[in-house]
Amino acid sequence: MATGQTNRGKEYGSCEERTIMLMGRTRTGKSTIAEVLATTLYKPKKLSIYSDTRESIIKSFFTTNKDTGKSYRFTIIDTPGFFDLARDRSLQLQNKDITEQIKSFLESNIRHTHLIGIVFNLTNGINERDIETMVYIKENFRHIENHTALVITNCEQMDEKERNRLISDFFQHRQVKKHKLKEFFRHGVLFMGCLRYESLETANEAAIYLEYNNVLDMRTAFIEKCIECTNTFAFEDYVCSIM
Repeated sequence: MATGQTNRGKEYGSCEERTIMLMGRTRTGKSTIAEVLATTLYKPKKLSIYSDTRESIIKSFFTTNKDTGKSYRFTIIDTPGFFDLARDRSLQLQNKDITEQIKSFLESNIRHTHLIGIVFNLTNGINERDIETMVYIKENFRHIENHTALVITNCEQMDEKERNRLISDFFQHRQVKKHKLKEFFRHGVLFMGCLRYESLETANEAAIYLEYNNVLDMRTAFIEKCIECTNTFAFEDYVCSIM
């Protein structure tokens, strides 16, 4: 399916709705996913070890299936990352507080979601904190497994073979198997990336070309998966259990 991209869709009532929530450890690329879904030409900021997202944020965009002419309005919920890192340690958010904040935000703003993306950056290897985050989400946000997908970020320079090798290694990890995380991601695995800051700053045309084409393919696959998700998870029917 070919998809166009624009922030100006048809009239609100003529579009099908898709709501996506992004969760995961801090600094894994949740906010970047939201930006790239809106525009593939998103220019990322210089990397930082500290998180910018302090509360849940809604970002919306429209896309059109060029084959059918059908338009979709996407609502992306970008949530604060677990195991927060802040420049001022006194301002660091605790996991329990983040969970309560997400719960309150959803109860007040979003009643249903089609897909819940658990975001993970595998480029530097398997981080135990990422696995702890997945287990935490699984245990504290009950009944979401029918709507979850694992989203691997920073894949803009990887080909399909490399991406599949990474995820195969991940699912063989002892803790991943112990907690049955592969079974938790009922909608499988998606990949995302963006144009790299360094490639743009140095005007590396070969790198930009490679990254942009990979981003286009990954973004299209992500959107197609979201459109496939017609069933929704109703947050008002469940209560987050706080540890």
